[in-house]
Amino acid sequence: MRPDSPPPAPLPAAEYWRVLKPLLPKAAFRSAPGRVGVLMLHLLVVAIGMTISIRSEHWGVQLLLLPVIGHGMAGVTFLSHDLSHGSIIRSAGRRYPLEVLSWALVYTSTTMWWKVHVKTHHLHTQTTRDSDRVPFQSEKNLGTELFKPTYPHREMPWWNPLVGLQVALYVVGNNLVSLRYGLDPKRPDSPYVYAYQPKEWAKLVFEVLVLVALHAGIYWAAGGLLGFLLVDLFPFFIGSSIMMGYIATNHGLNPLTESVDPVVGSTTVEVPTFIARLHSNFAYHTEHHLFPAMDPRWYPEVGRLLSLHFSDRYQKAPLLEVWRRLYQRSPYLEDSAGTVGYAREAAGTEVP
Repeated sequence: MRPDSPPPAPLPAAEYWRVLKPLLPKAAFRSAPGRVGVLMLHLLVVAIGMTISIRSEHWGVQLLLLPVIGHGMAGVTFLSHDLSHGSIIRSAGRRYPLEVLSWALVYTSTTMWWKVHVKTHHLHTQTTRDSDRVPFQSEKNLGTELFKPTYPHREMPWWNPLVGLQVALYVVGNNLVSLRYGLDPKRPDSPYVYAYQPKEWAKLVFEVLVLVALHAGIYWAAGGLLGFLLVDLFPFFIGSSIMMGYIATNHGLNPLTESVDPVVGSTTVEVPTFIARLHSNFAYHTEHHLFPAMDPRWYPEVGRLLSLHFSDRYQKAPLLEVWRRLYQRSPYLEDSAGTVGYAREAAGTEVP
């Protein structure tokens, strides 16, 4: 799809499935429990990195370990994301204890993630009810203005370091919003505020307590604030920056549509193959939205089929090219421009 063209009429996921499923092997739709080992490997890297850093008294060693621990945290996030969609373990009950632990390491509560990402973002991708969409001009308020420096757009310089912190602020902010408004019957009517059942909210509180206990334990083991910054918080920011390298590209240039179209509403980015594999093929984001419970190792094949059968709808571009275009978009959507206008604006051209 050309970046300056109006978006095509949305198709439901079932139309893509009808064409693509017969062309994919049955193995592509099976869970991959062996990938628990990959998640454990990332957790082990983080644990070993933290231990060496805490025991070392050499600043050089501690600084060198910052990106190692941070990348490990990003790896935990990629695998936790796959875990939450059932591509690793289908049973929610069986995977829950592992989810609570792995998500807690990266300051995320499992129930909040399920509510915000799986049940809101995936069910309403690039529609007005999407919890991850860019806000409209009419939604401008103190909160959106404070959040504006953390994502790429034409009013921010490309070197703005706050962009890398968006994932960290996103998960912590959503934890707090969910705790504050989860059971409030008078909560704001907004796609960014979510309703919880009492049992869900109780699980959320439990998960936040686990999260706090885990990081309090790291704080104690690290011997105070400076050690905690070096082994936990700063690496978390580095992991957030790695994640943001992909997340900003997932939907930032895609048009809003009246109904969910997982292909028109998502973008896949091109990165070196070894990096894609290292990062659980998170670069294949269109493929993920089309088959969220699929083993990500099959996403390159899904992308190949999308290029063959839906080339007019499938959006794939080099990572740096997508980032260049992100810095040409507006920080807010025009209420009167409609979805076609936003598609053009997001591509860096003026809305007529």
